[in-house]
Amino acid sequence: MAAEKVQLLDKKTAFKEFSIISQKQPFAYQAKFFLNAFWKEHSKDAENIFAFTQQFVELDKKGAKGSCLDEFEAHRLLEKQGNVLTVIEMRTALKEIDLDTDNKMSLIEFCVWKFKVDIIELMSRPQGVSKELEAAEEKIEQIQADMKKIRK
Repeated sequence: MAAEKVQLLDKKTAFKEFSIISQKQPFAYQAKFFLNAFWKEHSKDAENIFAFTQQFVELDKKGAKGSCLDEFEAHRLLEKQGNVLTVIEMRTALKEIDLDTDNKMSLIEFCVWKFKVDIIELMSRPQGVSKELEAAEEKIEQIQADMKKIRK
Protein backbone atom coordinates (compact mmCIF):
# COMPACT_ATOMS: atom_id res chain seq x y z
CA MET A 1 0.00 0.00 0.00
CA ALA A 2 1.40 3.41 -0.92
CA ALA A 3 1.94 5.93 1.85
CA GLU A 4 -0.65 8.69 2.06
CA LYS A 5 0.58 12.08 0.96
CA VAL A 6 -0.06 14.68 3.65
CA GLN A 7 -1.06 18.18 2.54
CA LEU A 8 1.31 20.50 4.42
CA LEU A 9 -0.01 23.65 6.05
CA ASP A 10 1.65 26.94 5.21
CA LYS A 11 4.23 28.09 7.77
CA LYS A 12 2.12 30.93 9.21
CA THR A 13 -0.93 28.70 9.78
CA ALA A 14 1.17 25.87 11.21
CA PHE A 15 2.91 28.15 13.72
CA LYS A 16 -0.36 29.84 14.70
CA GLU A 17 -2.05 26.49 15.40
CA PHE A 18 1.08 25.22 17.15
CA SER A 19 1.11 28.28 19.44
CA ILE A 20 -2.51 27.68 20.43
CA ILE A 21 -1.75 24.09 21.44
CA SER A 22 1.49 25.11 23.14
CA GLN A 23 -0.03 27.94 25.18
CA LYS A 24 -3.59 26.79 25.84
CA GLN A 25 -3.83 22.99 25.86
CA PRO A 26 -2.91 20.91 28.92
CA PHE A 27 0.16 18.69 28.93
CA ALA A 28 -1.73 15.41 28.36
CA TYR A 29 -3.39 16.87 25.24
CA GLN A 30 0.00 18.02 23.94
CA ALA A 31 1.47 14.53 24.45
CA LYS A 32 -1.48 12.90 22.65
CA PHE A 33 -1.27 15.41 19.81
CA PHE A 34 2.44 14.72 19.30
CA LEU A 35 1.98 10.95 19.42
CA ASN A 36 -1.02 11.07 17.08
CA ALA A 37 1.07 12.88 14.51
CA PHE A 38 4.24 10.81 14.88
CA TRP A 39 3.02 7.44 16.14
CA LYS A 40 4.76 5.55 13.36
CA GLU A 41 8.11 7.16 14.12
CA HIS A 42 7.84 7.62 17.90
CA SER A 43 5.58 4.90 19.31
CA LYS A 44 8.72 3.42 20.86
CA ASP A 45 9.17 6.72 22.73
CA ALA A 46 5.63 6.74 24.16
CA GLU A 47 6.76 5.67 27.65
CA ASN A 48 9.32 8.50 27.73
CA ILE A 49 6.76 11.01 26.48
CA PHE A 50 4.37 9.92 29.24
CA ALA A 51 7.19 10.30 31.77
CA PHE A 52 7.93 13.80 30.40
CA THR A 53 4.22 14.62 30.71
CA GLN A 54 4.25 13.61 34.37
CA GLN A 55 7.40 15.66 35.01
CA PHE A 56 5.76 18.74 33.46
CA VAL A 57 2.63 18.19 35.59
CA GLU A 58 4.71 17.85 38.76
CA LEU A 59 6.68 21.04 38.06
CA ASP A 60 3.82 23.29 36.91
CA LYS A 61 1.90 25.14 39.63
CA LYS A 62 -1.34 24.36 37.76
CA GLY A 63 -0.55 20.64 37.72
CA ALA A 64 -2.37 18.65 35.03
CA LYS A 65 -4.22 21.79 33.92
CA GLY A 66 -0.96 23.54 33.05
CA SER A 67 0.24 24.08 29.50
CA CYS A 68 3.82 25.35 29.85
CA LEU A 69 6.65 25.83 32.30
CA ASP A 70 8.24 29.15 33.13
CA GLU A 71 12.01 29.59 32.86
CA PHE A 72 12.71 28.37 36.41
CA GLU A 73 10.47 25.30 36.06
CA ALA A 74 11.96 24.54 32.62
CA HIS A 75 15.45 24.70 34.10
CA ARG A 76 14.39 22.23 36.82
CA LEU A 77 12.93 19.89 34.20
CA LEU A 78 16.13 19.86 32.17
CA GLU A 79 18.16 19.26 35.33
CA LYS A 80 15.90 16.30 36.28
CA GLN A 81 16.85 14.79 32.95
CA GLY A 82 20.55 15.15 33.62
CA ASN A 83 21.07 18.39 31.68
CA VAL A 84 22.81 20.53 34.30
CA LEU A 85 23.09 24.00 32.78
CA THR A 86 24.20 27.40 33.94
CA VAL A 87 21.57 30.16 33.78
CA ILE A 88 23.13 31.45 30.54
CA GLU A 89 23.21 27.95 29.00
CA MET A 90 19.60 27.42 30.09
CA ARG A 91 18.46 30.66 28.46
CA THR A 92 20.25 29.66 25.26
CA ALA A 93 18.60 26.22 25.33
CA LEU A 94 15.20 27.76 26.09
CA LYS A 95 15.52 30.08 23.07
CA GLU A 96 16.06 26.98 20.92
CA ILE A 97 13.15 25.08 22.52
CA ASP A 98 10.71 28.02 22.83
CA LEU A 99 9.34 27.95 19.29
CA ASP A 100 6.40 30.27 19.96
CA THR A 101 8.67 32.81 21.71
CA ASP A 102 6.51 33.24 24.83
CA ASN A 103 9.51 32.68 27.16
CA LYS A 104 7.98 29.42 28.39
CA MET A 105 8.44 25.77 27.51
CA SER A 106 5.44 23.62 26.66
CA LEU A 107 5.54 19.85 26.44
CA ILE A 108 4.94 19.92 22.70
CA GLU A 109 7.82 22.38 22.20
CA PHE A 110 10.03 20.12 24.28
CA CYS A 111 9.02 17.08 22.16
CA VAL A 112 9.67 18.94 18.89
CA TRP A 113 13.13 19.89 20.21
CA LYS A 114 13.93 16.51 21.77
CA PHE A 115 12.86 14.41 18.78
CA LYS A 116 13.95 16.94 16.11
CA VAL A 117 10.64 17.05 14.23
CA ASP A 118 9.32 19.73 11.92
CA ILE A 119 6.44 21.90 13.19
CA ILE A 120 4.83 22.19 9.77
CA GLU A 121 4.81 18.42 9.42
CA LEU A 122 3.56 17.99 13.01
CA MET A 123 0.67 20.39 12.48
CA SER A 124 -0.19 18.95 9.05
CA ARG A 125 -0.40 15.31 10.05
CA PRO A 126 -3.78 13.72 10.80
CA GLN A 127 -4.94 13.30 14.37
CA GLY A 128 -6.65 9.94 13.84
CA VAL A 129 -7.05 7.46 16.65
CA SER A 130 -5.45 4.03 16.62
CA LYS A 131 -5.84 1.12 19.02
CA GLU A 132 -2.28 1.66 20.19
CA LEU A 133 -2.98 5.32 20.90
CA GLU A 134 -6.15 4.49 22.82
CA ALA A 135 -4.13 2.06 24.95
CA ALA A 136 -1.48 4.74 25.49
CA GLU A 137 -4.14 7.27 26.55
CA GLU A 138 -5.53 4.78 29.05
CA LYS A 139 -2.01 4.34 30.41
CA ILE A 140 -1.60 8.13 30.82
CA GLU A 141 -4.91 8.35 32.67
CA GLN A 142 -3.94 5.46 34.93
CA ILE A 143 -0.53 7.00 35.71
CA GLN A 144 -2.16 10.34 36.52
CA ALA A 145 -4.71 8.61 38.79
CA ASP A 146 -1.90 6.70 40.54
CA MET A 147 0.07 9.93 41.06
CA LYS A 148 -2.97 11.58 42.67
CA LYS A 149 -3.32 8.65 45.07
CA ILE A 150 0.37 8.85 45.99
CA ARG A 151 0.14 12.59 46.70
CA LYS A 152 -2.82 12.13 49.10
